[in-house]
Amino acid sequence: MSLNWISQNKSNRLKTASHWNVKGETDRTISRFRGLFLFPIISLGITAILLAILKIDPLKTNIQEFKGYYYGFIIAFLAYFLYFYVLTLVWNLGWIFNFSLAIIPVIGILMSDVGVFVSKDKPNFFIGIPTSWTLNEVGNKNSQTWLKAL
Repeated sequence: MSLNWISQNKSNRLKTASHWNVKGETDRTISRFRGLFLFPIISLGITAILLAILKIDPLKTNIQEFKGYYYGFIIAFLAYFLYFYVLTLVWNLGWIFNFSLAIIPVIGILMSDVGVFVSKDKPNFFIGIPTSWTLNEVGNKNSQTWLKAL
């Protein structure tokens, strides 16, 4: 019986909690390596994409007009991922808590940051809601489509 417990305990140490249900309880695990490096790799990859958008957008001059908000959004995104990563590490170190209660307020803050950011953007090809009628009016200086959404 003790050998069974040791083998189960050893396999549990090789896993990291990676998903929580509505009750805030863990219901999926991944390998320790993925658990340790997945969030940093994803956040760095998305940050690289967000920074590349500044260089490849055909209307980069419009993005320059709200660049401060853009960088603010990137910082808020990184702070959210860092918070989520720290919560995951703390949980896996043995501090058990209701994960949903810890993450829901931060999701609300991130969504309000997204709302402020989208309300400040100018016509472009990557940020906001690119629909056919907004992209057709991108070159038109008198277009009101982007302003009507606010």
